[in-house]
Amino acid sequence: MNDFTSYYWTSNALPDESSIEAFQQLISEESNNAQKIQAFLILLKNNNPVAQGIAFDYFFYFESLSRYGFNNLFSPYLYELLVKAREQLNNPPIVSIAPNGTIVRGANHASALGILAHLGEEEDIDLITNILESSHDPYVVFACCLAAQRLLGLTKKNYPKIISSLTQIIYEKQWSENVRIMSVRAFANYEIPEIEDILVSISRTQTLPISAYAAVILGHLNFERYRNFLQELSANWTQDIQYPASEVLDMLEIDANQQHL
Repeated sequence: MNDFTSYYWTSNALPDESSIEAFQQLISEESNNAQKIQAFLILLKNNNPVAQGIAFDYFFYFESLSRYGFNNLFSPYLYELLVKAREQLNNPPIVSIAPNGTIVRGANHASALGILAHLGEEEDIDLITNILESSHDPYVVFACCLAAQRLLGLTKKNYPKIISSLTQIIYEKQWSENVRIMSVRAFANYEIPEIEDILVSISRTQTLPISAYAAVILGHLNFERYRNFLQELSANWTQDIQYPASEVLDMLEIDANQQHL
């Protein structure tokens, strides 16, 4: 069997024998590619949110491996995945027990958001904003931020509601550091002036590493404009400081070396 089964679901929650058999076929090392695709489609086309959620998770898992040169067997089904994911995000949240025993309140949303993180379009921004505003589950919010990073990078339009929701998460310390960092990173490719102002404020007011994540984004967005700010921000950092602060120092060092050429 493969190590990966699902992020948010277990086979115990599958609704019928057909979907259980498809799940076993999908994760079996003895299944060839055609059999895996067949099993994936059985789960995806099943109207049950658990079956669909496992299919969503498998696509996300294989897509994450594609950066290392692995082929995503399920790439021919992008349209079907996006349609099903949008449908699921319009459904009420479902509570699930993940394979690691964690209770996920809105697991159907978390799985569907993984699809939007790879395939979503600008029109999906309002959809994920609604979930960001209503969910209190860290897994769902983290997945929202992943999707937001893609969607906001596709537009130059100002979306005040999602900006406000993400910014609120960054400043609210009841969220884990990982969730808050992911909220900062959601702005990474969102090239509008309002975001730069927010990132400056985060860099000034938040502690490491959150402040440094915001600073790195500023450096990538417009290093010339923020060179002096980054120098001021990093003035007391040591050379052995950890990532992402180290990346800010690297930016400044590269710039200094170029100035001396």
